[in-house]
Amino acid sequence: MARIGLISYGYLGSYVYDQIQTRPELGLEIAFAYNRTPDRLANLPSEHVLENLADFAVRDPDLVVGDLYCLIKEAKDQHIPKAAVDGAYKSALQDLGVQEEVTDWHLDMGGLCWSVHCLQWILEYGLKAIPISKDWVPDFLTDMCATTSRLDMS
Repeated sequence: MARIGLISYGYLGSYVYDQIQTRPELGLEIAFAYNRTPDRLANLPSEHVLENLADFAVRDPDLVVGDLYCLIKEAKDQHIPKAAVDGAYKSALQDLGVQEEVTDWHLDMGGLCWSVHCLQWILEYGLKAIPISKDWVPDFLTDMCATTSRLDMS
């Protein structure tokens, strides 16, 4: 069985968790689930909850799925530079035979997906919950355009 670590337990993370738990034919098991807001994990078995993201390797995951932004933010909170996290990520993928330009593309695409997710949240919920969030939209769009321009979509 492949052990899966989940970073971020929102809509997507909880869906992936439920699929792994209810579909044994997938041949997957939960190595850990992590969320910046620990209360979201309150209903999970304690053996699945990872309290400190920096300890993820102890759970011996075969694959970590989720929020690269969350991983980078946690590293920043632990005073680990983003460049070191990016470098470790790229190195691990290259050790698996993935070419460097693919890892760069993957990091940019992950950033783009995160930006789209944030923008969607702002437009669907944020404007009502946090009216000042409308001020964030231009910056998100600028970042998304910059990231998109780095992607070779051919």
